[in-house]
Amino acid sequence: AYLVFNRGANGAAATRFVLMLSGQTAGQLRSVEGGSPTADVVTATGTGQTTKHASGVHYEPITLEMGLDMDPLAYGWASEAWKPSSALKDGSVIAVDASGKAFTQMDFSQAVLTAVETPVLDAGSKDAAFLTFRLAPEITRISQPTGNPPVRGARGTWQTANFRLDIDGLDTSKVNRIEALKITQAVVADRAGEFREASKHPGRVEVSDLKVEMSTSSSESWAKWFNDFVVGGNNGHDREKNGSIKFMSPDGKSELGRVDLFGLGIYRFAPKAASSNTDQVSRQLASLYCTRVELRIAGQKIASESPSPAASTEASPSPSDSPAATPKPTKPPRVEVSPKPSAAPSPPATPVPSATPS
Repeated sequence: AYLVFNRGANGAAATRFVLMLSGQTAGQLRSVEGGSPTADVVTATGTGQTTKHASGVHYEPITLEMGLDMDPLAYGWASEAWKPSSALKDGSVIAVDASGKAFTQMDFSQAVLTAVETPVLDAGSKDAAFLTFRLAPEITRISQPTGNPPVRGARGTWQTANFRLDIDGLDTSKVNRIEALKITQAVVADRAGEFREASKHPGRVEVSDLKVEMSTSSSESWAKWFNDFVVGGNNGHDREKNGSIKFMSPDGKSELGRVDLFGLGIYRFAPKAASSNTDQVSRQLASLYCTRVELRIAGQKIASESPSPAASTEASPSPSDSPAATPKPTKPPRVEVSPKPSAAPSPPATPVPSATPS
C-alpha cells in the first residue's frame, strides 16, 4: 500500500532519510522527493459526450539532495551512469525517527540516474550546499524495514560561498559566482504488452554550459581568449581549455570535492547589466560550453563520457568497465537492512520518498 512515506503509524515525522543502494548503506540524505505512482488521463470525445479514464501506470521522478559526506557508493552511481553501457540501480530510502528507529521505506527498482546537479556557487551567500541527484525508477513500493540502518556522522559543512575556479591560462582570482552545472542523461521508455510498467533505459549524456561572473578588473585574459576564439575564429579543439571547480572547506584550506572540466570553449563574453547612479562593482559574464566532466568526492573520480574529441589530459573510463544492465523485475523485493554495512544482503530492489526532514 502507498502510505504517507515520511510519517510513522503514530504520526511522528521522520527526522532523517537514509539511502540504501544494492543492500548497502550509502549515507544520510538532506531531502527526498517523488517516487509516487501516477497514471495518465485519456480523454475520449464521442457524440455529444466526453469521457475520461486512467491509462497505464508510471512513477514520478525521484529527487535526492546530499552533501559531500556520503559513502563513495553514492557518488560511484554517477560514475556507472555516465558510461555508455550503464547499469540500472535498485535501492531504498528509509525514514528514521528521532530515536533512530526506522519505521518505513520506499524501494525503487531499475532506476536510471537522469541528472546530477551542483549548486549555484556564490561568494556572497551563506547557504549550505548540496548535490542533487535525479532518477527515473521503473517501479517503487512502500515496505517495512527489517532493521535500523547505520548512519555515519557528517564530515563537515559545505557552503556555496566556499569554492575556487581554475581554468588554463585565465585569471580566475575574482570570480564571484558560478551557475549550477548539470549533467543529464536521457531516458528511453520501453513498454511491453504483458507489463503495466514501462522499462527504462539510459540514453545520451550531456553537460550543461559553464556560466561565470567575475570582476571586470580581472577579465582581461577572458576578453583576449574570447576575441581569438569567437571573433578571430580560432576555435578548434586545440584551442579549448580544461579547468576545475573546487569545493572548499569553510576555512578555505581543505578541498572537499571538485568538478574537473574538459573541452571548455567560450562563446559569450559581455558586461553584466548595471543601473545608473548606484555604487557597484563592474562585472563581466562569460558562457562556456563543456564537453566532459569528472566529479571527484573524497578522492573518488566520477567521469562523464562524451564522444566529442575534448582537449583532455586524462583518459575517459572504458565502456567495457561498465556493468551490464540488470533484467527487469516484475516486483522489487523488500530490502533487508543490516545493522552493519559489511553484512549487506544480496542486491535488492529498493526506492525513494517524497519529503524533506523538518
